[in-house]
Amino acid sequence: MTSQPTIMILEDERPQLLAVRAALHGIGTIQEFADPHPALAFLRCHAVDAAIVDIHMPRFQIDGMDFMRSVREFDKDLCVIIRTGDASPDLADGAIEVRAFRRAIKGRTSITELRELTMAAVQETRDRRQLSADAANTTAVKTQWAQALGSVEEAISVTDSYKGIVHGIRNQLTAIAGVAEVLTEAAKRGQAHLLNDYVAKNKLLVERLLADVNTFLDGPFSETLRSTPNEGRTTANGVIESLQKHFLKSSGKDADPLPLSIVGLSQNMFISAPPIRLLIAMRHLVEFCLQRRAPKSTIRLTAHCVDHAVSAIDSLSSPKLVFTEHLMSRDGIYLAFRISGHLPATPLEEIRRSFHDFPDDPHSGNLQMISLALRGELAGVTVHLDRDETTVFNLYVPISR
Repeated sequence: MTSQPTIMILEDERPQLLAVRAALHGIGTIQEFADPHPALAFLRCHAVDAAIVDIHMPRFQIDGMDFMRSVREFDKDLCVIIRTGDASPDLADGAIEVRAFRRAIKGRTSITELRELTMAAVQETRDRRQLSADAANTTAVKTQWAQALGSVEEAISVTDSYKGIVHGIRNQLTAIAGVAEVLTEAAKRGQAHLLNDYVAKNKLLVERLLADVNTFLDGPFSETLRSTPNEGRTTANGVIESLQKHFLKSSGKDADPLPLSIVGLSQNMFISAPPIRLLIAMRHLVEFCLQRRAPKSTIRLTAHCVDHAVSAIDSLSSPKLVFTEHLMSRDGIYLAFRISGHLPATPLEEIRRSFHDFPDDPHSGNLQMISLALRGELAGVTVHLDRDETTVFNLYVPISR
């Protein structure tokens, strides 16, 4: 062992306490207690490598089993050796319940055996604590990685959004420049009919350019990523149209059209969610379904209003999954984006894991990105199977007040 271990002894009988202390002499630092209450307080504040606990302590309100149950509330790794004069099977069952390391029977376990048990308990505790620390470090690294990935996704989406409008403006300005050259030549040659025709075309091009610029500046993606729900001007159809453009662009000119049907609201409305983040969440949901759909089937995206989100969720048919920690804190009208399709080889348990696990390709169809993108927002997600075995995702976002 690389360092001096700390061993706690809890024994209410003084002769037994002295006997255990003598048996463990030289193994490590001994912390001894005759009362379970200060022993419990000590364990809450100090790291101990092993504990030897007497089970029967009639002078106190709690016995060794109760003591260990309390320890397990805050320390799952500590190896505990229980000491008792009782060798009954019932006690063995109780020891399993509280995850005791070994049992030492008074009068039967020799000093050598007790020392060997204690040293094994110390090593096992240290191994367990190392595993727990490694797991915690891994979780922390994964969390930082996921947060960084979420920030990158937002930056990429913002860049794509602005790149699209800039490309559109460039194309229209190129067309206007071409018309200007024709107008110049027509004016030199006195061709009135060409002047009239191309003045009209120029006017139309300018109107379209101004309309596109105004739509962008006044539309959902004019907001900053730091906008709060109360400042939001995001429209449901604005986000849906952006999603359509994304998948049209990703399918390419020569590729077959994606098996995707997207239908917006008949009456547009504002919603309380930053548009870039909502677009990221919906894109990953749609991609997840497209990657797992049945052959020759179509993924459908629609939107509808619900008066009370909690009641709507309760009414969904089972089996279902509900990810709505923030949603439960606010009443009012919600917009539900519904993504559905036949995903025959994707059970709900796999979907549940996908919301928490890290996928091979985190930039495509990553359900974990939903919670990362909509962090801090009053949004929720449900998944359930319809009567015809269609998998249905509902992404709930509150209507802007």
